[in-house]
Amino acid sequence: MSPADSDPKRNALAVQRRRAWGTLFASTSDRDVHARQPYVRKRMVRSQAWAFAPAWILFAMSFFRPLGLAVIVALSILAGSLAFGLCFGFFLARHISSKADTTGVYRRPAPPLAVVITACVAIPVLVFVSVFAFNFSLAQMAALFWIETLTVWGIATTTPLGTLLFEGRARSRLWILWIPSPWSPKWIEYHLEYHPRRGGMGQSES
Repeated sequence: MSPADSDPKRNALAVQRRRAWGTLFASTSDRDVHARQPYVRKRMVRSQAWAFAPAWILFAMSFFRPLGLAVIVALSILAGSLAFGLCFGFFLARHISSKADTTGVYRRPAPPLAVVITACVAIPVLVFVSVFAFNFSLAQMAALFWIETLTVWGIATTTPLGTLLFEGRARSRLWILWIPSPWSPKWIEYHLEYHPRRGGMGQSES
């Protein structure tokens, strides 16, 4: 039996969260998502994987272009992006869990739709304008393409793994809920559920 499993305070907090969970989630349903039944609650790691799916398409398309970087440079960029994505996913999940209250819920306002659309449009436009403003050659454009591809793909691949790493260390599961719907949310709600190890829980209860 590990010290974490025998900690009375942590076990009591887990019981309190489970008891308060039904009441809290029912009130959330009645107040905010009454018109959308049944509502869907998704694992955060699965939502991250779906959000980063376009990075895999970009990576697959890159094989139709010649490698515009030296192999050692490409491997260095890929290794750095993989490490950054792993750390980003872990510390993002840790930050969200630190914001959760005693019932394991953290709610924040969703970003306005206009801000999301502006960001999605501004980034490609900024890259396009930068390429023509600095008058890059074809070789330089190919190098920039591969730098972007390797960076985005590396971060997209390991960010969900970082979230899974945090869940394993914290013995918890992170869920995400968009209120009132994923397509036009006003609030984003994160749920942190404590999942103790089966063996440890059995020993602590005996």
